[in-house]
Amino acid sequence: MKSDAHVALISTQGSGGVIYRLRELPPFTTRRSFQLLVYLVYNRGVVFPRERLASLFWPQIQPSLTRRRLRTEIWRVKQYFDKHLFDLSPYTVNGKNEFGLTEEVPVRLDMHPLLEMDRRLRDGQPLPDEPEQGWLLHHCNRDFLPYVYAPWAEGIREQLRQRYRNCMESLYQWHKRDGRWRSALDYARAILELDELDEHIHYEVMLCYLRCNMRSRAIRQYTECRRRLNQELGLTPVPVIEDLYREILRSDARSVG
Repeated sequence: MKSDAHVALISTQGSGGVIYRLRELPPFTTRRSFQLLVYLVYNRGVVFPRERLASLFWPQIQPSLTRRRLRTEIWRVKQYFDKHLFDLSPYTVNGKNEFGLTEEVPVRLDMHPLLEMDRRLRDGQPLPDEPEQGWLLHHCNRDFLPYVYAPWAEGIREQLRQRYRNCMESLYQWHKRDGRWRSALDYARAILELDELDEHIHYEVMLCYLRCNMRSRAIRQYTECRRRLNQELGLTPVPVIEDLYREILRSDARSVG
């Protein structure tokens, strides 16, 4: 990912963290203040009622106490920025009953390239160069805040998984149309990792192997597809997969002959 030294980068993978001016900063005082910042950056440009933020982060506590806790965590976020980054005040909407970060806030999540790619694809803009595509493939397939099980985090995780899948499918189709089968294979396999019972993707992976003259790998992919469907669902592959499997066997026989 192309980095800007003057933009704070928040890692949402593993235990999380903040990078600014090419150095890793100390951790936040509390995990909750870090999580609140992540949520606000993910939704930058959105101004939330304070009651909503409080209920998201402290759903089982009395409302009178949640607003107090929210004020405390917002204060901790501001203190962290004052000490390690920059004055956050110009980038906040801080009303008595509302709070949010502006679009201009110079803070990004490590998943920002995924969000940008998804937006570009939906808007019909040109695809980025292949190195950037590769970065997306290998660095945006990890879970967002994996240690947080709150509904708000689960919701973002599901959104990011869907956006990642949308990007992988678009990139797969693009490379497939251009006959770049080895690159297409990488994206097909990435999609399959998201849903190993998706027969359509098993078919596409088999097809990529066949077009790359990797027939033994295509046969193994068919075997794996058949095993998983039988083990998990008690089903056999759909006819189109069986047809492709027979085509692979015929091509293998011709090559031997």
